[in-house]
Amino acid sequence: RVCDSAVPAPGNRVVVILPETPLTGALLVATRLAGALGPNPATGGPQSVGVATYPSPSISDADALMRAAEKALDTARSRGGGVLTPLSR
Repeated sequence: RVCDSAVPAPGNRVVVILPETPLTGALLVATRLAGALGPNPATGGPQSVGVATYPSPSISDADALMRAAEKALDTARSRGGGVLTPLSR
C-alpha cells in the first residue's frame, strides 16, 4: 500500500510502518517478512521481529510505540527468534 513504509534503523534493523493496520494484520506481515528473509545469518535460527500497534492502552505516543516494538524485538532475540508483541509471554 502507498501509506506503508520501511526504513533502515540503527543496529542492522528495519522499521516497518503500517498505518491503519490492526495487530492481526501486523503480525501477518511480520511473519511473512521473517519468512522471506530466511534464517538469521548470525544464528541460523528464525529472524527476530518485534511488533507493536497504536492505539493501545499502554502506548500513548510515537516514542512509546517504538519502545514497545523494541522490547518485543529484544524478547524475540532472547528466545532465539520469532515474531512477538509486547504482550507475548
